[in-house]
Amino acid sequence: MSERVLDVGITAPFALQDVMASVEHEAGTTTIELKGGRFTGELPGRPRSLRLLDEMPPEGAVPAEAGEPTGPPEGEPVAIERLFGDGVAVPESGVLRLQIVWGTPCHQAVETGEGRRFGSYEHQMCADTVGLDENGGRLEIAGLVMPITRDDLLPVAGHRLRFGDIIALAGDFYAHLDDDAERDFGWAWPVIGGFSGWLAGRNYQEPLAASEAAESEDILGVIARDRDADHGVAGETCALVRDSIAGRYPARRYLALASQNFCHFGSQPADGSRDDERNLALRLYSAYHKRALAEARAAGGDRRGLLAALACDAFGCHFLTDLFASGHMRVPRRELADHGGILVGSLHRSHAMHAEDNRLGLWCAARGTADGARRTVWRAFGDGMLRTDEAAAHRQQVREAVRRSAAEVFAASRGVRVEPERTGEYLIPQPLASGERPRAGDVVLGDLDQSVANHYPRYWLLADGHIANRVGGPDEPGYRYRAGLFDVRELDFGDAP
Repeated sequence: MSERVLDVGITAPFALQDVMASVEHEAGTTTIELKGGRFTGELPGRPRSLRLLDEMPPEGAVPAEAGEPTGPPEGEPVAIERLFGDGVAVPESGVLRLQIVWGTPCHQAVETGEGRRFGSYEHQMCADTVGLDENGGRLEIAGLVMPITRDDLLPVAGHRLRFGDIIALAGDFYAHLDDDAERDFGWAWPVIGGFSGWLAGRNYQEPLAASEAAESEDILGVIARDRDADHGVAGETCALVRDSIAGRYPARRYLALASQNFCHFGSQPADGSRDDERNLALRLYSAYHKRALAEARAAGGDRRGLLAALACDAFGCHFLTDLFASGHMRVPRRELADHGGILVGSLHRSHAMHAEDNRLGLWCAARGTADGARRTVWRAFGDGMLRTDEAAAHRQQVREAVRRSAAEVFAASRGVRVEPERTGEYLIPQPLASGERPRAGDVVLGDLDQSVANHYPRYWLLADGHIANRVGGPDEPGYRYRAGLFDVRELDFGDAP
């Protein structure tokens, strides 16, 4: 074999789609395309290192087949972050065999300044004011006090769970509440195959109500243990594996759900407009909330029926709380996954934009005020930032939205209709346009620096379906996308292709 020949094979437990890579060699740098993770060809000089690129393959190229892997992964284990970061050295033989280390969930470590990473505990704490009124006292409607607060238990088949526990378990550990939800709301989750189907096994669609109570107890025990932990990426993977071996923690299902969690994202346009059709998180929350309202009205004075309705609403509130995470507001989650598959689309591109938007935060307006002259505006943060001082106003808003959602269900059982401006949906944040900041006349919550405008998105979904990637920093509106095999377009944010 010529010393200038490069033979690359990157494998994983899932099928790899096409990805571009930069190869440094003795004569300079060459960009190559890995078809399904593989490339063999001669370069101008001896290859030294390879790094995956954060750009789209040419649209005119025939994509690789995204079928099942032909065999087990082989080669040196390597983290996805390293492949897209510093890259890896190429052996003198020119033969490079790598296997992707899988295990990084959606809620990966982010720099919070407090040594904390996001976990399910943040979902639990969003229910801290459930059962209370706006002044912190017990909620009373039509002469009856709401029967639960954050510490009281709700029935879900054999489980007895707090409102916040159900929020934490929903979506991340169980795709559905029960068989009825699986039948009626199955549209929210894609039909999975390839790696995710292999990883999840037969219990991918198992509802919470169909699982054993001991399993949810194990999960909640892990959440309590790790709520202040800072595992980092490698440590998080090790913790997931350890917990799945030691108990009933469903690490495989957790990771599979995270790779397909389109319904956890609002995926709104970054120009400040609204697209409710693409907002799967809103649609799924609304579906569960409407079912809970109907069950509460039917329950009337029946306590058990009301508690079941509140449990249903709690499951839906997972997606309500996700709508408040800045990293879930603008990421074109489905399109990135469709184009790049699990390796590039889900594990790299979606997570990279998710982490950046969570860390930097986004100015947003309460949904019910977004179109008015006097908006309620605050800076939203996400995931690991939720417990920071910067997120104090945001934390209050998400808790209030959950409180209102549960209160509306209780009101329905009493035959009382809640006005739209008193609902949880009214407070859902609508991100302001990139480059925009609070304006005169806005009611601004919190005391953060209002001169800092919303940054530009890492990826921009264009009206014609193209995905443009930012070529500079968060404050630079320059973008690039491939319009054809050799045609690379440069454009500014807001320009049509």
